Amino acid sequence: MSALAFVCKAGCVEVLTDTLSFDVETGRVADLSGKQVQIGTSGIIATNGWAMPSDIFTGLATDNCSTFDELVTYGPEIWQAVGNAVRAEYPSERYRYDPYVYIAAIAGWSHERGRSEAYMFDSVTGASVGSPVTAFALGGGDESMDDVLGFIRRFHRAPDEFDAEQHGIQLFESMRRSSSLVGEQRRFTVGGSVERSLVGPAGIQSAAIHNWADRVGERVEVS
Repeated sequence: MSALAFVCKAGCVEVLTDTLSFDVETGRVADLSGKQVQIGTSGIIATNGWAMPSDIFTGLATDNCSTFDELVTYGPEIWQAVGNAVRAEYPSERYRYDPYVYIAAIAGWSHERGRSEAYMFDSVTGASVGSPVTAFALGGGDESMDDVLGFIRRFHRAPDEFDAEQHGIQLFESMRRSSSLVGEQRRFTVGGSVERSLVGPAGIQSAAIHNWADRVGERVEVS
């Protein structure tokens, strides 16, 4: 569980994630170290959901890809290998439900095509989206779904209108206030900070643009 969003503008792609990971059994914060991994100076991997297969995908990608263009080429094959391993280890009726759903976004600057791009990988279908995605968001629970869908619709049509400080933080605040059903308990699963990476032809810039007062070992409290 977590939150991520990205928007591909004309000259760059902006990727936002929260930094909170939590213990499924207790609902307490387990880690605040972030969920973005850089591929060379041109790509970002951002993950959401079940951490184990996402971490394996990220590890294999960093071992085998040194640029975003290589990540686009080999990412689907790596994702399929991870999915095959998960499905072999876990019964299908279990793996398809929270917290066993997981996704990954790869976003960056394609020097081969001279543009920003982002792609999604999806554990439910076991496949990847074959064409670039202009705008995407996911996180929180059902209460924030209207805001999430509104974000995608707006910035799919007009990506260059996106402002991370305004629209990104607003969306993440909405996702933070929206609880998710984890097992038999409702939990708040978005927090830590909002990490923003801007990827363009000159490289990657990353920084936290918003912080919450969450602490490891405590549950997320939303006022």
